[in-house]
Amino acid sequence: MLRLLGQKTGTCFQRCVGLNGINSVYSVAYEIDRKYGSDYLERFRKWLIRIQDENLMVVGAMTDPKGDRSKDPADQPDPDQFIHIVRKT
Repeated sequence: MLRLLGQKTGTCFQRCVGLNGINSVYSVAYEIDRKYGSDYLERFRKWLIRIQDENLMVVGAMTDPKGDRSKDPADQPDPDQFIHIVRKT
């Protein structure tokens, strides 16, 4: 639906990033609650109902660090521009 809407309006409205975030938080909150018996998911659901009731937007910002485009992310001079594993514990 979002792809079709973007094609029809000729614009990127970035709500998709917010929806991705909502889906991720929902899934992680569910798993944390199941493991630890916490109430994150219920609190998140209440927040989401408020967002829906008040017709608020949850959006995201995307950025693309340019760096040296001839190199892969791991080969950039500043490794902190990209996500990377620092250590495994």
